[in-house]
Amino acid sequence: MAHPFLIKMCEVILYRDSNFPLYSDGSWTAEDKKNALAHMKALESFELFVYCLITLQRSLFYFKEAAGKIQATDNDIVSGVTTVMESCADLKKLRENVEDYSQRIFEHSSRLADQSNLAVSKPHTSSRQQNQPNPEHSSVSDYFEKSIIIPFLDHLISDISSRFTAHSKTAASIQELLPNNITPTSSFAMIELVVSFVGGVEIRTAC
Repeated sequence: MAHPFLIKMCEVILYRDSNFPLYSDGSWTAEDKKNALAHMKALESFELFVYCLITLQRSLFYFKEAAGKIQATDNDIVSGVTTVMESCADLKKLRENVEDYSQRIFEHSSRLADQSNLAVSKPHTSSRQQNQPNPEHSSVSDYFEKSIIIPFLDHLISDISSRFTAHSKTAASIQELLPNNITPTSSFAMIELVVSFVGGVEIRTAC
């Protein structure tokens, strides 16, 4: 992963390095250095960057196939919606076994932090802390599981579920009514379901 190299690039801009003469010629402006410092501080945060990056990468990977199907120029929208719903079901399984999933993310994040010479730590917490999450925890990995992974998975599952429901799949199936899509092998049951669904929508709209 490019993370260690991004930190190194910020250091070169800020402090120069004879090993990188092309980027150490003194042409960086004060604004460049200010931005490099801000980026470096963000990159060096285990909680706010490294751990969140791995959590996003691993969780959103489940929707990679669905995104490809939905965005393809020759896409089959029904197949795309179906894949999204299947991916959401996989996330629900992860949520049910979140301890194992959390441990894998923590180990991956720790390896990346080690490559970048970053300390694996959680922010300072107080028993009376009110301005940021402060869940009860038994270890560093347990803290990140409760403060980042669980809330993120719950939000992602809820959002995807609200956007892609069983009705979404049926609505997407309206394309089955297009003359070019009706063939001798078309499922009469599916066509009947779509006609019934469209009729129900029209009735509700009229009401």
